[in-house]
Amino acid sequence: MSALIDAFASLMLDPLAMGLGLFGVAIGLVFGALPGVSSTMAMAVILPLTYGMSMDHAMMLMLAVFFSSVYAGSVPAILINIPGTPGAMVTLLDGHAMARNGRSGEAMTYALVASLLGGIFGWLFLVSVAPVIAAYALRFGSPEFAAVVFFGLALVAYASGGDTLRGLVAGILGLLAGVIGRDAITDVPRFTFGVADLQGGIDIVPLAIVLPHERMFLKV
Repeated sequence: MSALIDAFASLMLDPLAMGLGLFGVAIGLVFGALPGVSSTMAMAVILPLTYGMSMDHAMMLMLAVFFSSVYAGSVPAILINIPGTPGAMVTLLDGHAMARNGRSGEAMTYALVASLLGGIFGWLFLVSVAPVIAAYALRFGSPEFAAVVFFGLALVAYASGGDTLRGLVAGILGLLAGVIGRDAITDVPRFTFGVADLQGGIDIVPLAIVLPHERMFLKV
């Protein structure tokens, strides 16, 4: 903790670091508010700017871009019902409904406060228990990973607004869509059917944008 306190003190007293933090927040807000542009893509675009920086300044810029883009993904989710980042997909459940009732500003305020408090408490929790989690993570095998997958499906069913079966079906379909592409370990293509465009997998944000329009097309 003493090292973290010293690092924070040195960054707060560095005008260049603070300026890079503000610049990163502005860039992250723009990238996060664009539907289909994830936080990972925003960091990939900014990464070449950090090659000539020191480690402290580069981390300040990248973290600012990441955190602000994660929040900014809730802006299009609330206003136009399209998630800007994958983490903003749950914001669609209540945020867009509030916007349709004329409470868009209130919804974005809630999203900002939740992102801020969640980031602070999540960071404190991670710093506190990271050594313990790392020790247990090294023991993870196939049964533990399978249990984590089933736990994620259970959370999807819980967040499905009372329709548990529909939530489970959506989670299973998302799991099947996630296995499309090349395996990260063996580099073997899975369910690509010889199509080169599927070797990179299916991005979750374009999939979430297309599905509602496909449902409306089927109704017509």
